[in-house]
Amino acid sequence: MEKKYNSNSIDENAIYLRYESKIHRIGLTELLFIEAQKDYVVLHTHENEFKILSSMKQLADQLGNKEFHRIHRSYIVRLDKIDFLDGDEVYLKGSPKRIQVGPSFRSPFLKSVRMI
Repeated sequence: MEKKYNSNSIDENAIYLRYESKIHRIGLTELLFIEAQKDYVVLHTHENEFKILSSMKQLADQLGNKEFHRIHRSYIVRLDKIDFLDGDEVYLKGSPKRIQVGPSFRSPFLKSVRMI
């Protein structure tokens, strides 16, 4: 269940991870959010969840801040999957999950979205 990542990968629109003895390709557009669970992270898509051994920092560094943003010490969201914000909660398109925006992440997060 350990993630393998090649920083010289040709496929910049996907990540590859080892999960249950198989290597899975996950398109970056498929990811809804990423959740920390102790020494593991869970990558959530509309159809699946992949629990891998990694840290949020490692994953955040690999994904970058252009499409993904860390909004809580336990959550990274894909910006184009956000439906709306209500107070300190983020609602994702097609997901019943509400994700709390952490106080120290709120200001950088709001600066990363185009608000009119």
